[in-house]
This record gives sequence, structure tokens and C-alpha cells, in this order.
Amino acid sequence: MNILILDDDAEIGRTLGHLLERRQHKVTLSSRPAEALTLAKTTPFDIIILDVQMPQMDGFEVLRALRAQGYTGGLIMLTGEGDVEDAVRASQLGADDYLPKPVRIAALDRVLAKIAAARGQSRNS
Repeated sequence: MNILILDDDAEIGRTLGHLLERRQHKVTLSSRPAEALTLAKTTPFDIIILDVQMPQMDGFEVLRALRAQGYTGGLIMLTGEGDVEDAVRASQLGADDYLPKPVRIAALDRVLAKIAAARGQSRNS
């Protein structure tokens, strides 16, 4: 799958990207919401992974903007808080799933497989 990771913490983004690349996914990293929104307009991402807490624009704002610009791919929200209210809010705004940080790769694999199955995609396309 073609995956965009938006996280203002470059180390987290790189680590997550490396783990996904080892699973044969194509990964693009961004640390700036405006850049991620532009990339999503020009690149057919299967899944976008969004950090909730970012300084310029939070992940919920990015999620709303992505859906408003017509992005229909999978969306996964990441947060350091693991707050139930945030998970409900993410779902209401159109996120496919929500994972707490630190991300457990087994949990991420489960979410990716669930989204791929729901969208009829191959795990390694």
C-alpha cells in the first residue's frame, strides 16, 4: 500500500515509516500539515496516518480538510493520549481507526489489514 505519515516528531515518523517499508509498503513522510494536504491532492495514498497533536494544525483539522478535499482513502489517527473522547471524535470525523503512541506494530498491522479488506485492496499493493 501507498502510505503517507504526518507526524511533527521526525523520529516517530521515520521509525514508523521504516517498520512499514519492511512490510513492503511505500511510505511518504511529512512533518507539516499543509505539505501533507498538498501531497494528498497529488498522490493516490491508500492510507494516511495522522498525528493528533501538532503545533500548526491538529490531526482533527487535517482529517476534516482531507475529507473536504475529497480524499476517500483510509485514515488512521495517532495520539500520545489514548483518550476515548478523541477516538470517538476521530471516528465521527471519518477516521477508520485510532491508535495510541507508542504504536505497537501488531496493532498497526491489524488496522492496515482491516482497512485494506474494507477497501478491497491487497496488503502489499
